Amino acid sequence: QWLNDKKHGFGKATYADGTVKEGLWKDGEFNTLEEHIKLFVEQKVNQWQLKGEFEKTTVYEDRISESNRNARKKEFEREAIESLKATFVNSIDFSNIELDPYDADNETFLLKTKDSKLGNLVISVPINEAQKFKENFSRCKFLNPQCVIIDDKFVLSHVDVVYGNNTYHYDK
Repeated sequence: QWLNDKKHGFGKATYADGTVKEGLWKDGEFNTLEEHIKLFVEQKVNQWQLKGEFEKTTVYEDRISESNRNARKKEFEREAIESLKATFVNSIDFSNIELDPYDADNETFLLKTKDSKLGNLVISVPINEAQKFKENFSRCKFLNPQCVIIDDKFVLSHVDVVYGNNTYHYDK
């Protein structure tokens, strides 16, 4: 993706040695998720630990104690992760999903995606609902996507596949 003529959003960087890393492009700069989180936390901690003009030194020293600093770092890390998760989830394109033939023995459908961020998804659909699901697949909505970080990459961990009053779940 691009923003103001600069790379922006989730993507991959391929290095001269063949290494491929996934991460986030922001203002044309690439950082892995770990690097992005670290930079976000450092920036927030640096702002937080500035002494206020009307803050007494004793209050300031108590505020920036090591235990308070560690607690704030954890809070800022959670904030960074939640923000990145939201950005990742909003970047998912569910429109290019194709339905593979039904696996009656396992009562599942394989949903093939062209979005490299997702990979293929397997959802359970009871055999007595499978034909109707297949017939209505083009009308399905993908709701409530959630993700986790595994090996410094976001991985889709859950999504509800909904048509009409029926909801099926993908859970990693």
